Amino acid sequence: MERVTIFGDIHGNLPALDAVLADMHSQGLSPDYCLGDLVGYGTFPNEVTEVIRDRNIPTIMGNYDQGVGKNSDDCGCAYTSKDAESLGKRSIAWTNQHTSADNKFFLQQLSAQIPWSYMDCASYLYTAAHGKSMNIYTTTAPMPL
Repeated sequence: MERVTIFGDIHGNLPALDAVLADMHSQGLSPDYCLGDLVGYGTFPNEVTEVIRDRNIPTIMGNYDQGVGKNSDDCGCAYTSKDAESLGKRSIAWTNQHTSADNKFFLQQLSAQIPWSYMDCASYLYTAAHGKSMNIYTTTAPMPL
């Protein structure tokens, strides 16, 4: 049975990313796909982005990746309160300020979706996507046969 490993929403949390990758390694797995949001909220946007880049892990552009990649003050988040919106705006401002130009360029180049086939069979075609945000509209449904 072929296994596919997928993770995402790292949000600049390098210790969590290291733990997930170490757990995959301990099980003999390698990361196949990352569903995006490498940056935002956490304090390690450059380090997280560089781990993903160095390991060449296929990664989808998350809404936060898009916002920071464009140096925007909008992360494409849907806030449930004024307090959450205030914290979100502080987060994206901090992340924009602390993410290198090189890593912002990398974030800009991420794709909105990644198609793949299960067991290299055309009968099992899927599309991995970050999900629906205010700025990125994609689908997670299997592709038609």
